[in-house]
Amino acid sequence: MSKLQPGVGYTFTSDSKGYSLNVDTPGRKRAALEVYTNAISATAPAVSVQPGSVNKVIPKIGGNFIDAAIIPQLAVTATGYIYLKATRASGTPFPATVEILFATTLPADTASLGHLALASVTKTGNSLQISQLVRASLITARVATSPSGAYWYWFNV
Repeated sequence: MSKLQPGVGYTFTSDSKGYSLNVDTPGRKRAALEVYTNAISATAPAVSVQPGSVNKVIPKIGGNFIDAAIIPQLAVTATGYIYLKATRASGTPFPATVEILFATTLPADTASLGHLALASVTKTGNSLQISQLVRASLITARVATSPSGAYWYWFNV
């Protein structure tokens, strides 16, 4: 006789009234760097991002890697963008660190910072509608266009 045991993504309970299978994350598998709703609080809904990488660097949300055991959340306070901010490693065209942030408008690139929107988010009350713009791990390279300017190229892996 086999028994159904709790596992990743579901819980199983039984009592005198019967059995219950609760699926925590139903649906399809998420793509790398895909933004999804994670929680709703009294002040703002939150999103998380499926683990992925930029030049083999795992991005962080609020100082925590997106592949951490406790999934970091990013509050969404208005309609705007969930975006990557890549900080250039000194002396190379590649990023040393990558963060995932929220803003109502996308920041402009600079010689040391590159930005790429992962998703646009429309907030209505505590409800979010996510329009995904990227669904893959990425490679980026910075090309200097002048002593103070640069262009950031982004490629899907």
